[in-house]
Amino acid sequence: MEAKGIKETMELLSLLEEVGVALQKAKEDGKVNWMDLPKFAPVVAAGKNAIEGSHMVAAELKDLSSEEISSLINKMTAVISALVAGIMAK
Repeated sequence: MEAKGIKETMELLSLLEEVGVALQKAKEDGKVNWMDLPKFAPVVAAGKNAIEGSHMVAAELKDLSSEEISSLINKMTAVISALVAGIMAK
């Protein structure tokens, strides 16, 4: 469940998660090249969303509820997993 008070923060984290997923997909054939460019299209969409509200992230993080903290921890865990998997993929 995503807390509404941290929407912009979650969108920023989603951008990082999309980068990890795109890296995983691009590395599936053993190499990253221009043919993998379409796999990064979701990164562009997530980037647009993340940039639009990025100026609000600091304010969102100033007074987090326990529900928001839980949502952030869950999302950060998914982001870290996706990035590690993307970096480690061969």
